[in-house]
Amino acid sequence: MSAAFADSGTGYDCAIESDPYIPGGNGANAWTNQNNFFRSVRNFIIDTTSVPVATQAIGVHWQVAQATSLQDITVKMSAANGTKHIGIYMENGSGGFMSDITTTGGINGLQLGNQQFTFRSISVSGAVNGIYGTWNWEGANYIVDSTVTSTETFILTSTDQSSSFAGSIVIDNAKLTKVTNGVKSSAGKVALTGSSDIALWMQGSVYSTSGTRTYEQKAASSYTKPSGLLDSDGKIFGKSRPQYQAYSASEFKSVKAAGAKGDGVTDDTAAIQTLLTEYAACYIIYFDSGTYNVTDTLVIPEGAIIVGEFFPVILASGSAFSDESKPKVVVRVGKSGDSGSVEISNMIFSGVGGSSGAIMMEWNVAAKSAGDAGLWDSHFRLGGAKGTDIQVGTCSNATTTSTKTACNAAYLGLHVTSGSSGYFENMWVWAADHDLDDTAQGNLNTFSARGVLVESTDPTWFVGTASEHHALYQYNFNGAESVFIGLAQTETPYYQPSPAVPSPFKASRSSDPTYPSDLKSAWAFYVQKSKNILVGGAGFYSFFSSYNQACITPLTCQTQSVNIDSSSSNIRFYNLNNVGTTNQLSVGEKALIPAKIKFPADYDILVD
Repeated sequence: MSAAFADSGTGYDCAIESDPYIPGGNGANAWTNQNNFFRSVRNFIIDTTSVPVATQAIGVHWQVAQATSLQDITVKMSAANGTKHIGIYMENGSGGFMSDITTTGGINGLQLGNQQFTFRSISVSGAVNGIYGTWNWEGANYIVDSTVTSTETFILTSTDQSSSFAGSIVIDNAKLTKVTNGVKSSAGKVALTGSSDIALWMQGSVYSTSGTRTYEQKAASSYTKPSGLLDSDGKIFGKSRPQYQAYSASEFKSVKAAGAKGDGVTDDTAAIQTLLTEYAACYIIYFDSGTYNVTDTLVIPEGAIIVGEFFPVILASGSAFSDESKPKVVVRVGKSGDSGSVEISNMIFSGVGGSSGAIMMEWNVAAKSAGDAGLWDSHFRLGGAKGTDIQVGTCSNATTTSTKTACNAAYLGLHVTSGSSGYFENMWVWAADHDLDDTAQGNLNTFSARGVLVESTDPTWFVGTASEHHALYQYNFNGAESVFIGLAQTETPYYQPSPAVPSPFKASRSSDPTYPSDLKSAWAFYVQKSKNILVGGAGFYSFFSSYNQACITPLTCQTQSVNIDSSSSNIRFYNLNNVGTTNQLSVGEKALIPAKIKFPADYDILVD
């Protein structure tokens, strides 16, 4: 795409626009940035080199929230003196994920501001500033497995933080060549030279699980990551979303061509299952855009490849999924004991109101090799959209109580079982807090019992994932081993503590957490009987107490949100961030680290 711009009247011009400013709108956008969901752009080369250097030409304006992705984007910009070109420009939002981004030239390769965001495989060359971070809520950056060449300064900070804290930085495994300064303040003070590679360097507050705090701005003792999480170069393993460009059209089987209607009404269970059973081993199963109503468990066999056209929906409905005392799986990925491969991308999993017993996905396949079993750009949207019957007309927070089972969306979002493993990239497990198809986006009381339950013991990765508004917990690691999470984001249900956890559900599974007497809301992140878990960035947010936000500043929205039990070991957090919570970390459900710094600067590093 060769870009040539006319004046847009907004102060900038861009080739790809995600959320345009309204001319004359006093800074208003077409969409609320925090609710700008379900966007995906990939496979573009954008060339702005013919645009005058004085024009603020932008390759991609990406002001987005969850369930969004950029992949395989290259932006070529002028490198002439005085260039104002920007590759990726993001000034607001609540994201989000991007990978395989390459920029050349320009004043800023990437100019970024967002509540939280995950980036993987970013290459910047020839820019005045490689990555310019304007703001984020946590002021926290985890930079892992990076390579920096021919650059004067790797990281430039706005303030000198040699003795006082204004934002945490963790550099984990950086290879430096011809770099003068590793970390330098805008005033010129060098905190870290660029003379050698960096094994592990930290700036911020460091805690042990005894609660001892030290402030550090220095190299730290190298941490040995679980070997199964690493690739052959010793880096955290990653795998970009497969795109199947080498396959011909004849190697795809369409679910609609096989008889499924995708109209949100017809029962498509039999048509889809027949196609999966007969052809999943030898064709790519293609879900055309649509909403596929299913009334019984769909089994995706080991070896299958599932691709959605653009976020087609598998919608659970009917009495089979209605009984909390008899939970039933909606989508079963493999059977217990399966080892091999499965790939799922660009899908949405959802359910109709009243699905109190629905386990949206049970993941059973163990990857034969790293990345063989994975899910990319796929999301769990529970309520808040047409077809779910959980909308403002039925489940508005102003009129809905916990006794209205028609507003129950799920028993469990995703269960990664004990015999499985997988790679999960850009996944949002969302119990809807508002109605996406209401022009006012009215608030909802959507009741979902559990978010993500992980019981795998083989290497498993969660890259750019979020789990929000579930009654008991957002993430629960039970007997899990060898897990990498980066970044994880959660929100506590807005209605809690009215009703208090676990209402309107029961804590009936053996894996369910317990709750100390002072905790009336869901756990954000619960670790029990687990080991070898590395969290590279976390944002755990509690914004409300029964829809009242007066609790944020005094940090009283809930008392605890993150717990590690005494039987777990080798659990490490980099950049653990909380909002509205009295205590950042608990051990054995007893508060250990208080959240002393108030929102919006509530950030710390925690090391176990």
